[in-house]
Amino acid sequence: CRCGKAAMRRKQNVIDIQNTRTLAKLRELLASAECMQRALETDAEPVDATSHGALSSPHKRGRSDPDANATARPAERDEPSCEAHDYAMKVLKKEAVIGRNQVAYTKTETHILKQIRHPFLTRMYFAFQSEGKLYMVLNYLPGGELFYRLKREGRFTLERVRLYTAEIALGLGHLHSLDIIYRDLKPENVFVCADGSLKLGDFGMSKTLETPTAMCAMFCGTPLFISPEQHVGLEYSFPTDIWALGCVFYQLVELRDPWPGCYTV
Repeated sequence: CRCGKAAMRRKQNVIDIQNTRTLAKLRELLASAECMQRALETDAEPVDATSHGALSSPHKRGRSDPDANATARPAERDEPSCEAHDYAMKVLKKEAVIGRNQVAYTKTETHILKQIRHPFLTRMYFAFQSEGKLYMVLNYLPGGELFYRLKREGRFTLERVRLYTAEIALGLGHLHSLDIIYRDLKPENVFVCADGSLKLGDFGMSKTLETPTAMCAMFCGTPLFISPEQHVGLEYSFPTDIWALGCVFYQLVELRDPWPGCYTV
């Protein structure tokens, strides 16, 4: 029994040392102005890594990133400043991604995050991988989910809802301009920045169309926010996001679901 406890303590000490080294390497990498300059000049693509609430572990970081054995490649940057910023680092275990059949989800979100640069969409700055984990460095959004704010604060004023709706609509508009359907708009996927503005996140359900006139047939999303054409099995396109936006608007104004009792979520 004592031997077992001693072994557990030694194992925990090893883990603590590894974590300390990981964070030290992370800080050293992103704190370097030289690294920031290389990020501006390189055409390298980030590795396939992404974030998903059920699979990832979010961490707030300053200008910092992962472990001694990690491979890091910067995503394209258009902000050359090397001043200190807060980032959110999300970590996924590769074993969990594969075990939960989330590989396609992971690749989809990474592909989309590499394309988007918009004030009301989550941004990926860097992606990393080590032997067993995937890492992403994203915007740090201290306000959390819009869903949480709604539950905590209650009904928003109409002026505030109008502002939020406009910001979400602009984010969706940018996605649509890139032939991307979001497909999972809901308060849980909208995040609040430090300045109170919003950003859409979680692009694993999104779909990039081959042409602007192409259609989707796959049924996906959250039942309360899915458009009628999806519910009856018809093909759909960008308007399905506008329907979901209307449902979100109703929730923010009325503080209740648009279709109470119709679905079990």
